Amino acid sequence: MDEKRKGILLAAVLILLALLPAFRFAAGLFSHPGALLAPSEKEREKAPYEQPGSLWVCEEPEISMQVGKSDLSIQAASSYVIQDGEKLAVDMYLQPGSPAYITPRGYALSDCLLRGEIRDWSSTEVTITVEKDELFGGAYESITLTRAEP
Repeated sequence: MDEKRKGILLAAVLILLALLPAFRFAAGLFSHPGALLAPSEKEREKAPYEQPGSLWVCEEPEISMQVGKSDLSIQAASSYVIQDGEKLAVDMYLQPGSPAYITPRGYALSDCLLRGEIRDWSSTEVTITVEKDELFGGAYESITLTRAEP
C-alpha cells in the first residue's frame, strides 16, 4: 500500500472515530425517544417519586408530603402545608429536571401557590429553589424536604 492510500485510510478512520459519539447519540434517540428529556437512571433512583409510600417533611416552613403512586407525574397522596396556623391541603409535583409546583388540592398547575426549581436531591433530601411564592409571601429562597423514617 502506498503512502497516499495509507494517509487516506488513516484520515477516514480518524473521522469515523471522531463521529462515533454522534452516531451513539443518534442511535440512543431512536431506541428511547424520551432520552433527552428523562433524567439518567442514577438520578431517577434518587427521586422522591421513585419511593412510593415515603414521607417527606420540612420543618420551616411546615410541609408534609406523602408520596402516592410511583410515576413521572408524582401525585402526593396526603400533602399539606401550614399557612398562618392553618393546615392547607395541597398537591405537590416534584420531579428532578422539571419545575416543582405546590397547588391547592385539585387545582391546575397554572394556579400554583409556589413554583421552583429542584437544584439538589438525593434519596433522602430534595431542595427546591423558590422562584414564585404566593404561599409564604416570599419568605423562603429555598425549601428542603427530608425523607422521614417510617
